[in-house]
Amino acid sequence: MCDLPGLTVSRFLLVLSRSRGAMRFIRNVEDDNGDLVELIYYCSWLCFSTESDAAVASLTGGAWPCLDSELTLPAVCRGCGRPVGASDSIEVELELHSSAHGASTDLAERYFGSGFRERGRMARTPKVPVTPSLLSWARELSGYSLTDIAKRVGVKDATRVAAWEAGDDQPTLAQVRKLAASYGRTPAFFFLKTPPPSDLPKEPDFRGLTVRGSLSPKLRREMRLAAERRASYIELHGADDFRLAELGVSLDQPETAARVVRDALGVSIREQFEARDNSWAYSLWLSAIENSGVLVFQMSRVPLAETRGFSIFEPESPVIVLNGADVPQAKSFTLFHELGHLLESSGGICGWTDDAAERRCNAFAADALMPGAEFLHELGDRDPIEAISDLASRFRVSREAAAVRLKVLGRLEQQDLDRIRQETADWVAENRQRASDREGGPPHHLIHLRNLGQRYVEAVLDAYQDDRITFADAAFYLDAKVPTIQRMEQALQDRNAS
Repeated sequence: MCDLPGLTVSRFLLVLSRSRGAMRFIRNVEDDNGDLVELIYYCSWLCFSTESDAAVASLTGGAWPCLDSELTLPAVCRGCGRPVGASDSIEVELELHSSAHGASTDLAERYFGSGFRERGRMARTPKVPVTPSLLSWARELSGYSLTDIAKRVGVKDATRVAAWEAGDDQPTLAQVRKLAASYGRTPAFFFLKTPPPSDLPKEPDFRGLTVRGSLSPKLRREMRLAAERRASYIELHGADDFRLAELGVSLDQPETAARVVRDALGVSIREQFEARDNSWAYSLWLSAIENSGVLVFQMSRVPLAETRGFSIFEPESPVIVLNGADVPQAKSFTLFHELGHLLESSGGICGWTDDAAERRCNAFAADALMPGAEFLHELGDRDPIEAISDLASRFRVSREAAAVRLKVLGRLEQQDLDRIRQETADWVAENRQRASDREGGPPHHLIHLRNLGQRYVEAVLDAYQDDRITFADAAFYLDAKVPTIQRMEQALQDRNAS
């Protein structure tokens, strides 16, 4: 053990943990109530007598060891250049992430020592020597401009951010945290020596978008999160075979492909008709597709105008991500549309282009949800326009989807379809405005559970209950605090019991 002034390292042990591609040191301990506490240490060297900038401690060997290894005091202060003497202090900033509310300074001092000071009382705002190339790499991959980041971090203009990325200046630790939050990284990520390979899923076709650069930062982040969650799921549970791929269907014959896939999913037309509402029908399809080896997530804060969903093809545990802002009947259609992409061994972003792949996937989704024979049987001799709402309710699809199906089957004119589409768009806009005017909404834990997906959440909770991961690990995988995790677990139990 090393013996440094002002720091008693024998009181704690830092263990290595991966955090979304970056490294951090953590120590899991318990407070007086037995609640788990996660300690994250940020070490910086700071001259005692100067207002100079601080530098994060360099570790011997350039590795990320436990603190059994020695920390090396630099010869000069990296802020002012003054030689570092034996009387100079080492300031260590400590974050507490606790399952109990209000983790106290006393608890920090027990594991850290009496020299601990709350960050709010620190006199200095030291800068930290992040790797400049990582700042520019993360910003460009996230799709932000320099001006965007300047606003998010709270600096006056983009030249300050440009200086950080050029290595001419350094951000403070508080600013690093804001950068990390904007890019979906951890603060420790920016201390890596070189940028890692891109972790944005590489899709063969960004459908509905003119160029890759037109992806919004929010959508890029959701794509990264989906890929990360898939990797975490496989780490905890193992990869699932995509069993529907074994059917060998071709979307060049969408009606046949849809019939074969429906049979494999095991949801009959009668069950579809008997679903008590659109949400129930969507849940039937969601459960059946998840059970076929597909991970289904949802996303928030991405406008429907940008995309209703996207898919990431992998031979095992492929991914579909739906836009949580959509209504259940529209989600059902997007679910099958993206499933069509996966059956073609491709991924994509659902848009409104009219290319061949999108047409095949739309035809497949329509045939799966509204089989032609059954759809025409339900129509009977009725006037198609007057029957649209009833057909949409019967098959648990949107009015627009029912109208398009009638047009494809030769029972509706294009001008009538155009009018119905406009009516539907007006109705959706009006209802969204009403929803935005209403206060409240679904509880946070249900939104979080929806976005993570039942299959993923259960994989994490199973790993924790089997003692394969700690509760801190579970909180990290679920990106949630203790009360949210407990409520999600109870919601799953209630759902499985119903």
